[in-house]
Amino acid sequence: MRLLNKRYSNLIIITIIIITFIASFSLLYNFIVDLSSEDKQKISLEILNEKVREMIQKDNNDEDYYYDMDFDVNKMEKIIKENEEKKSKLTNYKNKLNVENEIKGKKVKEKINKEEENKEEEHKEEEHKEEENKEEEHKEEENKEEENKEEEHKEEENKEEEHKEEENKKEENKEEEHKEEENKEEENNKSSKDNRHYSKYYEFNDGEKRDKNTLDLFSMILPDNENEETIELKYTAELPIITSKFCGVRVYVPPESIEGNKISCPVGYVIKIHDVFFGRRVGDKETCSTSEYGNKFSDGLLNVTEEEKCESHPVNDIKNICENKRSCYIKPSTALYKSPCPDIQVYMEVSYQCVEDKNAFKKPKFAIVMFADKVKPDSLYEHSISEFAQYADIHGYSFFVDNKIIDYNRQVYYQKLYSLLNYVIRGLNTNEYEWIFWADGDSTLVNPNIKLDSFIPPPDKDDIHLVISDDVIGLNAGMFLIHVHPWSLSFLMKACTYSYYNKDTYLSLVDQSAMLHTLIEQNEEKHYVIVPQNWFNSYFCNDEEECDGKLKKGDFLVHYAGYLDKSYIAAVIRKQIKSDKEWYGKRSSEMREEVLKYYKLPKEEQHSIYL
Repeated sequence: MRLLNKRYSNLIIITIIIITFIASFSLLYNFIVDLSSEDKQKISLEILNEKVREMIQKDNNDEDYYYDMDFDVNKMEKIIKENEEKKSKLTNYKNKLNVENEIKGKKVKEKINKEEENKEEEHKEEEHKEEENKEEEHKEEENKEEENKEEEHKEEENKEEEHKEEENKKEENKEEEHKEEENKEEENNKSSKDNRHYSKYYEFNDGEKRDKNTLDLFSMILPDNENEETIELKYTAELPIITSKFCGVRVYVPPESIEGNKISCPVGYVIKIHDVFFGRRVGDKETCSTSEYGNKFSDGLLNVTEEEKCESHPVNDIKNICENKRSCYIKPSTALYKSPCPDIQVYMEVSYQCVEDKNAFKKPKFAIVMFADKVKPDSLYEHSISEFAQYADIHGYSFFVDNKIIDYNRQVYYQKLYSLLNYVIRGLNTNEYEWIFWADGDSTLVNPNIKLDSFIPPPDKDDIHLVISDDVIGLNAGMFLIHVHPWSLSFLMKACTYSYYNKDTYLSLVDQSAMLHTLIEQNEEKHYVIVPQNWFNSYFCNDEEECDGKLKKGDFLVHYAGYLDKSYIAAVIRKQIKSDKEWYGKRSSEMREEVLKYYKLPKEEQHSIYL
């Protein structure tokens, strides 16, 4: 037991000693670490040994330790000296480096300072320049603004002056226009008074019975500002001579039964005849060698010898038909031109040339024709005749009123066809006019500013000789235009005699039914055109009513066909016209534009006539 206790006590002591040594070394290490490098070099070895011994003695008083102080001191002193020498060298080198670095630093600082100073100076110079530039720009802007202000001020002044000048010009123009209008009115009054060839038809002599709503068409005429119809033509130096061949028609075939062969020139040109050959040339068995049914003629009808002279040259006859016209129809009939060789099948060669028409697009001349056998004072018919007579004087048209019935065995309606026949023949004889406008007396001329030449076909439609309208019943011959042309003469004669050769045909509307049958049965489609009613044959309808061709403002005239109280309606219409200028505000140029568009339509899109 004691032995065990002793062993335990020794172990405890040894453990304590070991812990003491470890603690001492730890304290020493911490102490050394906490010291600076300079403090470590200054501590002497004796002090260190003393501190070690003290610590050991405190921890273990029973054991003694031997420490070789001399050896440690010498060694440590040597180390300390070496360290001091190194330190002094290092210190000197460091001081030297510090001095050099200070010198370099000063130089660098000086350089940096100089650069900064230079930069500052440059920056200042730039700022100064910028400020100067800004000041200059500001001055320039101010100068520009002042200049602009001056210019604007000048412009304003100029505008004011221009405005004043324009106002003055406008006033002057207004005054001039007013003076011109006054002068025109005076001139018109003078010229109209001088040129009132038909005043006997419209200057009433019935005093108090005169209707206060009687129309004075002269006061309804607007200043003429129409755009004339123009077509740009490109004439060549000379068009070539053309030779056309037409087969002859035997004497037993009447010329009236055939239309003939057409020759024509472009718009703006007319025909000039150079030569005409009628007969058959020697040795020519090919030209016109078959009949109209395709049968070959015998050699006896085609063979011409050199001894025979089978030819004639009816140049003057063909010139009378075609010369100075844009187109014409030639009928090489032996009934018209004596055959140079009766036993030979002949043909005609026409040599012609298209030459410039110096009178191209010249306005045609017109005649207005009416019929009235019994005209009462202040009646619808008296007013209608007055209006058309004034209209003729205003526009320089011929004006005729027939009042004598020439055939009492027929209905009075045929007098229209007789009168027209008379004036077509007169026009062909005298060339006074190229177109005739027929006007029934139960009408009112609403707008005298529309001229008759607004309605005629354009130059390329010169085969059209009748311009007429229809209504719900059929063809209406109350108002229409007919061309002074041989076709018109033939058509009127056929219509006049139609009932004699078609005694079983019922003509419900007499003359116009005869005209309708003639046009259809004779296949005259290319020679007439059916136009809208509102061109020149408008009908009157009440405001609440609707009808074909209903009268509207701007229309040329109104036709009171079918009404019983025509005089009363006409008085109402004239009163409205006198109080509202819109009734006669439409001009010829507007009407012509509408008409030309219609003529350009295909035939199937235009109006058609029916039985």
